[in-house]
Amino acid sequence: MKIFSTSFFLDGDEYEGPNIHADTWMNARELAKSHGLILQVELTKEFEQELQEIMDDLFIHKTDNRVLH
Repeated sequence: MKIFSTSFFLDGDEYEGPNIHADTWMNARELAKSHGLILQVELTKEFEQELQEIMDDLFIHKTDNRVLH
């Protein structure tokens, strides 16, 4: 499954839309079209890995074992 970025226009301004999960560009394009979205790019595995590292780092910092009294 691949992840695709989308956008949409509202009152003349462009906004980032939801990500679409699909197997191919064609499937993602059909999903985007059916929801009134514009398909932008496929998010690469490198980006996914970098994002996962950031999320892991945030999770580690949130779960340190400090006790506050």
